[in-house]
Amino acid sequence: MHSTLIELAQNVLCTVAFAIFLLPPGYLAARLLNLKNMREKSGEEQLLWSVALSIPLALLLSELLGRIMPPIGVLAFFFVLALAAVVLLLFDSRRLQHTAGISRQTYLAGAAALLLSAYLLLTLIDVQVGNRLFVPTVLTDWGVRIPLVETAIRGPIPPLNPLSALTSAPASPLRYYYFWYVLCALPGRLTHADPGGVLTASAVWAGFALFAIFFLALKYFVGVREQLRSRCLMLFLPMILLGLDILPTIAIYLNRASNPYLDIEWWHADRTPALLTALVYAPHHIGGLVCCFMAYLILVAEPRQTQPPTSWSLSQAASCALIAGACFAACVGDSTFIAFIFVIASLLWSVDLIRSRQFPQLGVLAASGIFAWLFSRPFLHELKSGSSAAHGFAGFAWRSGAYTQETFERHRILIAHPLAAFFARQTFILTLDISELGFLLFIAAFQIRRQLLPALRGRITLTLGQRALWAIFFAASISWLFISSSVTSAGNDLGSHAGLLLRFILVLWSPPYLLELWALRHSFFQLPLRRQLAPALATTCLVLGLAGGLFDAVLHRVSIPLFDAGLMKRPAGTLLSDHLGERFLAIRSAWRELDKVLPPDARVQFNTFAALQPALSRYSNRQLVASDGGCGTAFGGDYNLCPPVRARLRHLFDEEKTSIIVDGVTLDALPETTITVADFDRTCHDLSLSAVLVESTDPVWNQPGSWANTLQPAFTSPTVRAFLCPGANPLAASFTAAR
Repeated sequence: MHSTLIELAQNVLCTVAFAIFLLPPGYLAARLLNLKNMREKSGEEQLLWSVALSIPLALLLSELLGRIMPPIGVLAFFFVLALAAVVLLLFDSRRLQHTAGISRQTYLAGAAALLLSAYLLLTLIDVQVGNRLFVPTVLTDWGVRIPLVETAIRGPIPPLNPLSALTSAPASPLRYYYFWYVLCALPGRLTHADPGGVLTASAVWAGFALFAIFFLALKYFVGVREQLRSRCLMLFLPMILLGLDILPTIAIYLNRASNPYLDIEWWHADRTPALLTALVYAPHHIGGLVCCFMAYLILVAEPRQTQPPTSWSLSQAASCALIAGACFAACVGDSTFIAFIFVIASLLWSVDLIRSRQFPQLGVLAASGIFAWLFSRPFLHELKSGSSAAHGFAGFAWRSGAYTQETFERHRILIAHPLAAFFARQTFILTLDISELGFLLFIAAFQIRRQLLPALRGRITLTLGQRALWAIFFAASISWLFISSSVTSAGNDLGSHAGLLLRFILVLWSPPYLLELWALRHSFFQLPLRRQLAPALATTCLVLGLAGGLFDAVLHRVSIPLFDAGLMKRPAGTLLSDHLGERFLAIRSAWRELDKVLPPDARVQFNTFAALQPALSRYSNRQLVASDGGCGTAFGGDYNLCPPVRARLRHLFDEEKTSIIVDGVTLDALPETTITVADFDRTCHDLSLSAVLVESTDPVWNQPGSWANTLQPAFTSPTVRAFLCPGANPLAASFTAAR
């Protein structure tokens, strides 16, 4: 069978296998504790609660149980949960049969969910055509994420950092929010599928959970009372919207001196990802968003209630605080930045609860925070121990300030007067913020005018859910505009995730404004000219955002094939090589051959400065000594050990003839020397390597007399060679590298 079809079948199998882990925990907890009167809900809503609540519970259970039980015990535990859920569902089946029939809107929502799953499965798969392998643009991020899934499948909890092992001792524990990968390890062990397929299946379930949380948030936060299913269907349109990214993208394509990006949002270094983009690149952040919103859904009262109960029964308060705390803790280990933003939101919500003297509700919120701290304490201890590559968690910084300064310097925009320079930079930053939000900015203005200002003036009374949603909105806005992360020196991750939350809330608020725009279609030209401006601009931004979202969704799949076929200019900033399809296939084939013969604990290495570094990392299923210029220590390990290892690897692959800048440090050029077999042997011994991969874009490939042209490779192709190190212990005795 064709390799692409085999991979697609494995991905579908993993998607089905995830149901064992991402349906029973939420169903059992909600049903047995009767959260939100779950026993009285329709079958459709019970399914939504099961999907959304299972995400945080499965994340936390897989991590905590994995610390005290062997992998087979954790799998057995989830199978017991699945059996209990089936028994309970059969017990309730008679009552469910008498509920109202499934509506047309429910069928449409199910069709939309299936369409999204098909899109993700087809977009995230590697497509082999002859001797070429076409990969999606997520390769740039999944070159890190797939090794994290693989190490979670292979190793203990906390998982070891698969991207860095700078001494002969075992690799350092992973200093990263790894809960999603520990969860992915469960169906990975069950199906023995490729880690990439497991991660793809997890993206599908993150999409299902996103749909579920949208529906539940509309009911319990927004307070939609009528046509709830129709309003939920309306959210699918703004969910795929970008801002005004299509405009700079068109300018880049039309400029002959510019190179397009593989993803149209990459033009802005401090960008905020769209919801669909986050699903494709980082499903664990969508999972973190679901975790925290589920915690708030459990804590708020019924959708129409403006005041909480004057008292809580002990069992009710304990169950709500316990489950909400578990959801918060799961988010801490799954997407730490989003959890941090919800800490700010909880502080703002607490102030509102104190102001309105709603102390029982405040007590339950505080109790949930205590439970969250207890559940996440082991992970927080690991995070605190950290890596010497970290520079602090977060700091105050005006959004896009560094990007603005860099842009002005790159284009030599010099403004002598300090005040004029200040206003020029602020104008540029404001333009960036407007371009990122686009149509969503009109939704924010509409919601402030329709709901927030009347509530502040005492004209309307907000429900508890609406007030909690406003607390999240302000927390996300503050983080988006004024706080920047600096954990891995990889840009403003905190601001990006705050923008993701901001987008979610604005999409949630979009149906009334969309309906208002739709109602103006017949009377628009009868309006006074001044009243036509806002709807016209909003509609234009809606069209541009939709065009950008659809274009980007297609680009995820076709940009690399188009570039490889010569139908698209060389992409900017990454994968700077020709014949990409052939090179990707050769890299994957080389790693697969090595996987057949190397033991699971073998250490392998490639050129950390290689042009195709994401692909070399993505297909490696063994421990790497160093994955990038920082030796992978951003994810765990001691960065102080990196410079000598980096220098040795740089010498091995002959990257010394040009100066390069890594982590703000300039590595000077050195006289070119021939890298001999003795250098290869010494590096293998000192770094405890079992195999080394060299690619034809590496300078040592074309150096006469070098080890890459002297040794007999264990695997060879026109673009890739794999060499076993002296002393390597291959599993197959017939697999030898002749010296």
